[in-house]
Amino acid sequence: MAANRPPPGRRGCWGPRTGVDEVRSVFDTLGRAGFQAEPIFFGSNDDYVVDIHCGSTTKGTG
Repeated sequence: MAANRPPPGRRGCWGPRTGVDEVRSVFDTLGRAGFQAEPIFFGSNDDYVVDIHCGSTTKGTG
């Protein structure tokens, strides 16, 4: 792993989100990065949504 990169799971889009605007902003950010995800697990109940995936990007650095 490159020294200037945060460890997995510690990038700008991680963590809980509340409300439509916060959730939408995550997807906007992912779209600009050319994000692609390989699903591992997805589940939900009345209170939570969980998405576990292996992510990559189509956009180069710089």
